[in-house]
Amino acid sequence: MKVLFVVQHFPCLSETFILNQITGLIDAGHDVRIYALGKPDTSILHEDIIKYNLIEKTFYPIVEIPCSKKDKYHDFINYFPRLVRRYGLNALSVLNRFKFGEYAKNGNLFYSTLLFLKLNWIPDIAVTHFGCLGLYPACWKEMKALNVPFVTFFHAHEISPYTIEETAKRYKVLFDQNDLLFPISNYWKKKLVKCGANPSRVIVHRMGVDIEQFVYTAPRKINRKINILSVGRLTGQKGYEYAIKGVADFRKRTPLNISYRIIGAGTIERKLKQMVKDLGVDDIIHFIGPQPLEVVKKELAKADVFLLPSISDQYGLMEGIPVAIMESMAIGLPVISTFHSGIPEIIDDGISGFLCEEKNHDDITEKLTIISKNYPLVKMISKNARKKVEAEYNIKSLNNKLIYRLSQEYQSAAV
Repeated sequence: MKVLFVVQHFPCLSETFILNQITGLIDAGHDVRIYALGKPDTSILHEDIIKYNLIEKTFYPIVEIPCSKKDKYHDFINYFPRLVRRYGLNALSVLNRFKFGEYAKNGNLFYSTLLFLKLNWIPDIAVTHFGCLGLYPACWKEMKALNVPFVTFFHAHEISPYTIEETAKRYKVLFDQNDLLFPISNYWKKKLVKCGANPSRVIVHRMGVDIEQFVYTAPRKINRKINILSVGRLTGQKGYEYAIKGVADFRKRTPLNISYRIIGAGTIERKLKQMVKDLGVDDIIHFIGPQPLEVVKKELAKADVFLLPSISDQYGLMEGIPVAIMESMAIGLPVISTFHSGIPEIIDDGISGFLCEEKNHDDITEKLTIISKNYPLVKMISKNARKKVEAEYNIKSLNNKLIYRLSQEYQSAAV
């Protein structure tokens, strides 16, 4: 099959789950290309980007979206007549605010569709990550620019801030076109069905990790020092504020030396660094910035605990199931997270990891204390964590399922 991935940015350091799908389909012999709506960040690259020559397989918009209304108007005058000549009145779909909302209003649909003025590679099927981006191929399909089936992955942030009614309105065109929807957890499947999606066309398809890259290691017994690690974008829904407070309180009640390292970058980095300084724990908490997978794996190998207490932030934004949790569980690290979104679907509290109530730093402190003192429990959790990831979050098995589902869609459309 010829498969087109539609994503916001590529390459994107934090979205290894997309990269794993792309390389998995290529390894299986499929012709994969990527359409990235945003310019790439190539300052730090995963090895697979180079190994698979993925930059050369990526399309970018032929015109970068300008900031000024004047420039947008100029581009519209220049390019829209060309869309009309090729697609007739169907080109008006890019302006349909009733169906496509803000993406038609802000011109993003118009700019995205310009790709088809130069594209000479037509896929058999398209794969879109994040529900909001699913509106792009929905528009292309309506205007006859791309008349192939497509599937849309729903993660979390694209549906979590909205009510049932708002979500139903926002994604009505996807529900009406009846293409496959892939929520990444049962938690989000239930919401999509409540919003009006056809239950038979909503299939949970989890993100995963290459378990062969994450070798299981039995946990060390903690004696003098405990190494705590977090990996993820520095944004509100990651719960770093409560992680930092929990570690600060843990310091007061343990004789252990503590090292807490945080990998990632984001909008609240300055705020978090100031909090660390104000709490007087800047000697034990260190921010080491965004890192490629190879460095993340080395940091995981040195850690005793993985901490990521996800929360619903002030805007209602939520997590899916962070891939970093899967990676940590794959190597047998005890993970501390929260009863949040689909996370309880991968972590059984007290069995394959530890779950805290959201925004409860005292609960985090308590779980850190248990891990530091109860080695038999940690050993049991470590083994169960690995088994859980092997059974349900193995990217190779998941990619086989994805290929089967994509081929079924392609064959059905061809009949």
